[in-house]
Amino acid sequence: MQRCQGCSHWHWPAVSRCSECGAWDPPWQDVPIEGAVFSWATTWHPFGGTEAIGVPYTTVLVALPHADNRRLLGLWEGEEGELSMGAAVVGSVGATMVGKTEVPSLRWRLAR
Repeated sequence: MQRCQGCSHWHWPAVSRCSECGAWDPPWQDVPIEGAVFSWATTWHPFGGTEAIGVPYTTVLVALPHADNRRLLGLWEGEEGELSMGAAVVGSVGATMVGKTEVPSLRWRLAR
């Protein structure tokens, strides 16, 4: 994720200028893909271009403690019944087909 060198503010999504202090081109910094469940939603309707995911699917919003609790969205890899607010999770970067294009996507699962 991006972190401003001027004021240390974390940014997601990516920006070209810091919204806090106005510094240009905040550099990228490695952040562990781990955090706590902030929210989730299950989708039962197949939207155009997402047919490869299959329904139902659950998306999870995760707060990252190593990035001032900035939140990242990704697909849940597990049963929805395993989810709870604040549950510790780890992520990995996978791929998802959107239409005929493979795009990177975050995948979340319970931390063990």
